[in-house]
Amino acid sequence: MMRKSFLTLSALFFFLSTFTIGGLPAGAKTVDDIVKEGTLTVGVIPYGVDVIKDPRTSEYSGVFIEAIKHIASEINVKPAFKEFTWANFIAGLQAGHVDVSVASTYATMKRALAVAFTRPVYFLGIEGVAKKGDTRFARPEDLNRPEVKVAVTQGTGEHRWLIAVAPKAQVRALATFDTTQALVEVVAGHSNVGISDGYSVSETLAKQPGLQKVLGGKTYHPFPVGWAVRKQDTDVLNFLNVALGELISSGKLREWALKYKAPWAEFIRY
Repeated sequence: MMRKSFLTLSALFFFLSTFTIGGLPAGAKTVDDIVKEGTLTVGVIPYGVDVIKDPRTSEYSGVFIEAIKHIASEINVKPAFKEFTWANFIAGLQAGHVDVSVASTYATMKRALAVAFTRPVYFLGIEGVAKKGDTRFARPEDLNRPEVKVAVTQGTGEHRWLIAVAPKAQVRALATFDTTQALVEVVAGHSNVGISDGYSVSETLAKQPGLQKVLGGKTYHPFPVGWAVRKQDTDVLNFLNVALGELISSGKLREWALKYKAPWAEFIRY
């Protein structure tokens, strides 16, 4: 009987130490906290027109920058930006270095074990390129050979997909935020195939006439793209979902997407 009571008290202590009286996890940050601090700290990774970095001034612009600035102004706080890479943005979130990451992030099950994602903004799939005339890679299975060199950006959804479908391939995982670099590796002759997202592939093919789509020209594993917060920051997550919903329903997000000629402007998730 005493042992049962001890276990019950232990369980109660664990519950109380994990959750606050308001029902939020211990250590959770709220929107009220952000308002009191007067600053919304935002993690970014330069990518396409979602997040653009001026190489001269290091200032950020783009669709997602416009959106988060608007959200910050609505709650009367200033946005402060911190740059990460695809390989370390989750660690930055978990360590509390930022309140939200507005990087164009694939929401995957494995990542959802570490961070919480907002509602999808749009969907983006995986594509591959090789030199023109190279007919060896008609299907993803054709990559799964030890003599095949495949370049991909480290820490991305494409990286995980490649490891899953082609475990025997020689994978060149590049630690860079430039998702087109893996495709340029093919031009330089460092890899047989470059794997990236559909937007980066289209952007690169327009500049590199010596490349062609492979893998049947298909788009694989379309992922939802959203923003991310720490798992315990449920109040911030709920607020961001409402904010994104309002920006989408009001047409503001589409307006910014058209302004920057985002290829996903017509595929915003209502």
